Amino acid sequence: MIAGATMLFAMSIPLVQKNVSAGLRGDFVTNSEGDTIIGYEGTGGSITIPDGIKSIGAEAFKGSGVTAVDLNEVTVIGNSAFAESKLSVVSGINGVSAIGGLAFAKTDISAFAVPKSLSRLASDAFDGTKALTGFSGGSTIYPIYGGCIYSDRGKTLYVVRYGMEEGYGHSTRSVKRL
Repeated sequence: MIAGATMLFAMSIPLVQKNVSAGLRGDFVTNSEGDTIIGYEGTGGSITIPDGIKSIGAEAFKGSGVTAVDLNEVTVIGNSAFAESKLSVVSGINGVSAIGGLAFAKTDISAFAVPKSLSRLASDAFDGTKALTGFSGGSTIYPIYGGCIYSDRGKTLYVVRYGMEEGYGHSTRSVKRL
């Protein structure tokens, strides 16, 4: 089990939608309270989320050229927040408690360190992330084979990719939740 008793499940994290009272902090479009990024107007590359930002809203960086992000003080990452972006490196994740559906879908992330603070992780948060080879939590590494997450020795199947059934080379009898 990943440190912090992390659970994988389908979930939706509703965050502030784009609105006319949005603010701008550099390349970041924020909600009217200034604590949630709801859009990005930069060219990409490596970015650091500004101090005081607690949430990344739904689709805020979707399809962007961001390649690396330091999440700084962020605690919630909304649905499709970085989906289909060029993202390959995520740092400063230690305070994140929730990651929404498709948050990192179809990105270039190859490994992901699960923070102890994480209590909610959508089962499809990394859907279509072909470069992803495993998760690490504490001193344990959870490899991914065929879209399924296994124990560090590959003997126990923890999470079966959605739609996968018995007969696809994986026995669902040993399925556990992280």
